[in-house]
Amino acid sequence: MMRRCLLLLSCIPLLSGCWDRREINDVAFVIATALDKEGDKYRSTVQIPLPGQMGGVGSGGGGGGTSGSKTWYLESATGRTIRESNAKQQKAISRRLYFAHRRVVMIGEDLAKDGMEQMVDLFGRAPQNRLTSFPVIAKGRAAELLQVEAPTEMFPAEMVRELISNSSEEPTTLKDMVSEMLTEGIDPALPVVTKRNTDPGAKGDSQSTVGVSGMAVFNDQNKLAGMLNDKEAQAVLFALNRARATEISIFPKKGKHGVALQVQETSIRIDPVTSGKQVKVHIHGKVRALIVENDTKMGMANMDNLQKLQNLLNRTLEKQVIQGVAALQKAGSDAMGIGRSIHADNPKLWQSIHHEWPKLYPKVPVSVSLDSEIEHGGTLVTPLGIQKEEQEK
Repeated sequence: MMRRCLLLLSCIPLLSGCWDRREINDVAFVIATALDKEGDKYRSTVQIPLPGQMGGVGSGGGGGGTSGSKTWYLESATGRTIRESNAKQQKAISRRLYFAHRRVVMIGEDLAKDGMEQMVDLFGRAPQNRLTSFPVIAKGRAAELLQVEAPTEMFPAEMVRELISNSSEEPTTLKDMVSEMLTEGIDPALPVVTKRNTDPGAKGDSQSTVGVSGMAVFNDQNKLAGMLNDKEAQAVLFALNRARATEISIFPKKGKHGVALQVQETSIRIDPVTSGKQVKVHIHGKVRALIVENDTKMGMANMDNLQKLQNLLNRTLEKQVIQGVAALQKAGSDAMGIGRSIHADNPKLWQSIHHEWPKLYPKVPVSVSLDSEIEHGGTLVTPLGIQKEEQEK
């Protein structure tokens, strides 16, 4: 019995218990980080929710705060490294910073132009940093975007996260970005967020908020190469089968009357065509679309009208994709992974050209051919309000 007691007592020092526990009211949950470059230093700004200001139904302040106070707090500091700036922030906050619940990482335009390597090393090295966060590029200073109003959400960070989730079928995460940075033949591309003002009308008060505005593309040095506008960014996502609910207006005849269509499904391939060291790219595939508005007199029960519309949709989409690829080539960014396609299709050729690919890529000829199918026009086949005898045959 004595031996058993001694054995049990000797096990007590090995039991961990709760010696490293951390009470929730001692933790500051970081939900977003904004990173900027200021001279030769880095500025890090964190957004922290304030549970005490998150009132229930009937409280003021647009979703939280019993007296209209903000439901979040910002802390900012500069340092020679990003980690050093985080350490300075910790000295100014009474609670322990906790980054595992971070949802968004905003990267300022100047920092993106300078390069992304140091930022990526920090996020990949610390276990708290989840690689499922959404990285975005801020047009201008990233810190300013964490200070805007979020009329439909409790925090600006949550609004940005929802905007990014709705902008693409497969939003880019930190893990995806790192993978593209380390993979030959493809360059990273991230959504661009900008500060904008709401337009409530002549008698309403305008508010500052955020919106997604195009795509930031990087070169093979992982530096910001340029920014695509909304139309070009949507065309690139469309060619990659990542666009969500793309809507396009086409005009069968010259004038104001047109047809609005929503792309429901795409199946598009990027195929390299090689001959010796000569490379061409052919983008082709099928598109299924739905009529969401018909402002013309064309009745879709007429198969000739439907075929004309499908041909016009093909030409319009093909032109937009060509423009999107041209914008990427002009910026010198292979965000569509054309080099990666060559590597997969012809590894020997890629080994012989991959060192000079940044110079070859902007001159690669690209052709596009699409086959669109418009299945139906909702519950209406003919334009509503147009008499049968007025419909165009």
